[in-house]
Amino acid sequence: MSSIYKYIPAQYVVNFLRGEILFRSLSYFRDLEDEQKKVRGDKYEGTWLHHKPEGLDLTLDNAPQPTNLQGSFESRAKSDDIFVFCLSTVLSADLACDFGTKICIEIRNPALLIGGVRSALQRRPSVKNKTLLHDPVRYYHAGENVGVEWALPEHITMSKTEDYNWQHEYRLAFAVNNAFAVGATEQAFVFPKGVWERPPSSYPEKLLKVGDLRRCCTVWQFDPDGVPVKRV
Repeated sequence: MSSIYKYIPAQYVVNFLRGEILFRSLSYFRDLEDEQKKVRGDKYEGTWLHHKPEGLDLTLDNAPQPTNLQGSFESRAKSDDIFVFCLSTVLSADLACDFGTKICIEIRNPALLIGGVRSALQRRPSVKNKTLLHDPVRYYHAGENVGVEWALPEHITMSKTEDYNWQHEYRLAFAVNNAFAVGATEQAFVFPKGVWERPPSSYPEKLLKVGDLRRCCTVWQFDPDGVPVKRV
């Protein structure tokens, strides 16, 4: 497996190298606001979106024919119960700038990180489902035909709209409270200019300790010309 990359503020480099991996809830990334960074929260994080400019054909109760309605079909996973750790598959000065840092950690052996996270989950009795997802994020067009994705929280967790494909994201994810169960989603049809109210969140997080990562990592710092320079 090729290297993966973590863009990170300089003050957290030591914590990462000693194996402290902070997983945040999907709700955190949905509502993220940071005036110092170009990256903003994705309002569809944890949600499967289906929308077409010409409207959607819906079969309403007792109606003999489908009705065309303007709006979007949305299916939402349990965003407070799904935790993710976000990385990227590319080393890029532009991405570092967008994430508000000059530092990027290259994980040369992703299997070591993934194995460490798996072991840490095994030691956490509060995490009943030990399933760990780890893959590049799938970017999709909201106009794609609807299959069964809306009912699969694992699929929703590992997917984002194509608006974010510039991030080249690689993601690790796990869930609590059976949030990865098939059908553990809720749906709504949202009309134009309508808003599907988000439930309030305390933005839970989980810190996993996976062991020393220094042997599989290289720390890069981008110089003023955007060239990555290895930090000693």
